Amino acid sequence: MPGHAYTLLSAAEVLDINGNTVRLVKLRNPWGSGEWNGDWSDSSALWTNELRNQVGFDGSRDDGIFWMDFNDFKEIFGFWSVNKTLDNPHFNYIMMQSNYRTISQFRDRYKKPDFHLTRIKVTKKGMHTFAISQFGSRLLPRRAGYKYANCIAYFVKENQPNSLNGSTLIDAKITRQDRDCYIELPNAEKGYYWLYIDLEWQPETFRWLKKDLAFSVNSYGCSECEFSKDLADQFDQVEVLDHFTMAYVQHHMENETGMVKLAKQDFKDIFVYEEENYWKTGYNFKFIQNNTDSSVFMMSHSHLDYKNGVIISPKMQVDDMIVSRSQYVFKVEPGSFKGVYSKPYTGYQRGGQANTPKLVELNQIDQLMSYYQ
Repeated sequence: MPGHAYTLLSAAEVLDINGNTVRLVKLRNPWGSGEWNGDWSDSSALWTNELRNQVGFDGSRDDGIFWMDFNDFKEIFGFWSVNKTLDNPHFNYIMMQSNYRTISQFRDRYKKPDFHLTRIKVTKKGMHTFAISQFGSRLLPRRAGYKYANCIAYFVKENQPNSLNGSTLIDAKITRQDRDCYIELPNAEKGYYWLYIDLEWQPETFRWLKKDLAFSVNSYGCSECEFSKDLADQFDQVEVLDHFTMAYVQHHMENETGMVKLAKQDFKDIFVYEEENYWKTGYNFKFIQNNTDSSVFMMSHSHLDYKNGVIISPKMQVDDMIVSRSQYVFKVEPGSFKGVYSKPYTGYQRGGQANTPKLVELNQIDQLMSYYQ
């Protein structure tokens, strides 16, 4: 039945009458009646008495319980989720509000992305699942055409007290128009974590929710979790992304996952990292690590025919980064790191690219930066 939820009770692997291995799933219609009538249904000729006894199924009643081939299951059901249960579980949550309160703010969302940041205290080591949950579409009329926001989430472990410096990547998730974005930690260490969230709200969503454009960040696990309020207004988005991307780059380079690539090295002790696929990362980025002692690295970059994307700019005018709609120039001081980030939208095209890296001595940098201002 379309749009209807079923319970997955169990699974079995059996040999059919021809000796072929078949994977079966056992489902239940919560209405208690109305069942599958294809292969391996109650009255299917594929059943033998031996197989019925093997899986403990007689199929004599229309009780809503039935079996089906796993291949049919994958074809028919577009989504499934797992409900986890714990002894003495703890559930905590915090509500967060989008900064898009008016129609003009929402129309400008491509010029100024909305992000959120919370610091989380895990009080006991063990299993914890964190979720970013949006308003359920079932709570609105069917005619609403409601769509869930795309979600970018980065989760890191704090290694320096109350700071993002030197944090360790735990997980990074990208979801496309799903109600929930999950981060599952089978054995989370006790301590503090940071969660970065970027939600790309859809026009249909704003049309129905307007100023109530909100979502929850929640935890389910073996211990109480304490969430800070939304800290985004206390931080610059570019600086926050620098710390999360540093953790992201270190993780993927050390584990050789292929998610991050090292660009051609033009200068000694200058490392330029890029994402391998921005649809998996959430952002198109260039991340520079300057390991020199006395030289400043500068990069000016132009996207030609740039479409359907936004280069994230600092909250306030700064002297080390200048951003326009399709161009940027920035500097990276000796012994430091910095990134530049663009967020792609549907139809994103960065076009041809003109890239000019420079290595400049400290006493020359101010004069050069003033040229671009």
